[in-house]
Amino acid sequence: MSNSTKYHWTEEYHDTLKDMNPNDAIKDVESMSDHDVLYRVNMRKFQQDYIADYLEYLWELSPKDFWRHIEIMFSDETELLLSDNMSFVSILCNEVAPVSVINSVVKFTVD
Repeated sequence: MSNSTKYHWTEEYHDTLKDMNPNDAIKDVESMSDHDVLYRVNMRKFQQDYIADYLEYLWELSPKDFWRHIEIMFSDETELLLSDNMSFVSILCNEVAPVSVINSVVKFTVD
């Protein structure tokens, strides 16, 4: 079970991951439930910048987990994440995303 559930704010969980050994951080992120991921990326009140920083960190830590978070983020009707740090959008534009992520982004855009 992931340590994610111990933290209310994405910022706190992100700081904890950064303090962990990278292999342990990857294991922790991989053990998150879809509900935990949805909470981390779509619980936006006062957290937009921290969520964007968290996504940027995930890209560096584990691209596989980054894509999982992006797919789940776009599976919800929460507004588009806007932040001072929009590096996750640059990644979306410059990297080859899994088909499931592309489908999620298109569905989010159309619906």
